[in-house]
Amino acid sequence: MDTYQLLNTALQHSGALYNAAEIQGLLCGLSCATEFDEQLWVKQIFGDQVQSPEPEQVFSLLQLKETTLTQLNSMDCDFDLLLPDEDTCLANRAQTLGKWCDAFLLGLGLAQVDFSDSALGQEFVKDLTAISRISTDEPEDEEGEFHYMQLVEYIKIGILNLREELVITT
Repeated sequence: MDTYQLLNTALQHSGALYNAAEIQGLLCGLSCATEFDEQLWVKQIFGDQVQSPEPEQVFSLLQLKETTLTQLNSMDCDFDLLLPDEDTCLANRAQTLGKWCDAFLLGLGLAQVDFSDSALGQEFVKDLTAISRISTDEPEDEEGEFHYMQLVEYIKIGILNLREELVITT
């Protein structure tokens, strides 16, 4: 079982409000603020649940946070989106990618990231908004797969560039 599926299963059992991809998207959006708010991230994931998540789920989330932030801060540009693997049908992967983008945008909003001086940020948010509405009727062929992979790469590079502009240079 891949990392996405393992974390997704654990999250379903914990009562999380989001899937694994959305949680990473939210994390990435929140991390574009100068100060990452871990409590806000966890509160968004679990809402106002009375019962606290199990230690295993908290550990999995902390691992995801550390891995993702390490990748985002790496000079190697080795950041990976947490998405279903290629064995999952293209329609489901595209839908999950759209949800990832939607959660990223939510994170930006919660973090109150200011794009007023960033043409790159404004354009990227506009693009992610469009991607979040992605159609899942792309044919299951090499061309559909190619388009999906191009979107994933565009998002990865866009986030690294956006963070560099908003976080690293401030």
